[in-house]
Amino acid sequence: MSNTAGQFDVAAPYPRLSLFGKVYEVDYIPSRRAKSAAVGTDRIAVLFPPSETAEVWKTFLARFYKEQLDAVLPAMLTTWAERLGVNPAGYGIKRMHTRWGTCNPYTRQIWFSLMLADVALPLVEYIVAHELCHLLEASHNARFRFLMSNAMHDWRARVRELNHPAVRLDVYTAASL
Repeated sequence: MSNTAGQFDVAAPYPRLSLFGKVYEVDYIPSRRAKSAAVGTDRIAVLFPPSETAEVWKTFLARFYKEQLDAVLPAMLTTWAERLGVNPAGYGIKRMHTRWGTCNPYTRQIWFSLMLADVALPLVEYIVAHELCHLLEASHNARFRFLMSNAMHDWRARVRELNHPAVRLDVYTAASL
């Protein structure tokens, strides 16, 4: 993304976007007003006005990543809530740069980081299960680890993978926002 006088340069934006652990080539299509994105097999088509600012670009991408998470989280939450026998009050997505998710066991509200849009779906699934387990056990004690082990046998491997993400300097990600 080139930023000349605060404007987004549609001719030279990031050529790749990360989504759920996969890097997509991006086709930018100049548009007078529309801002939208469509995900294909290997490419993401982005309609974006060339005269917009870099801040508008970031806001657009945050909304895009949130929409992608909203498309996968409800089914994961339903599946894992049934498996664990819990009933969360609801969930939200927000920018969090130090946590993948958080749960309030008293209100039963779960928050997910926008950065989850960058990681592979099995890792998103781990975070969903992890936060739902907090509805049964608030801390990360032996009981919590027992619950996680019974629910998801490979959860420790998923944690290791989450803690060692690949660094892709030429790819725009939700973590960039």
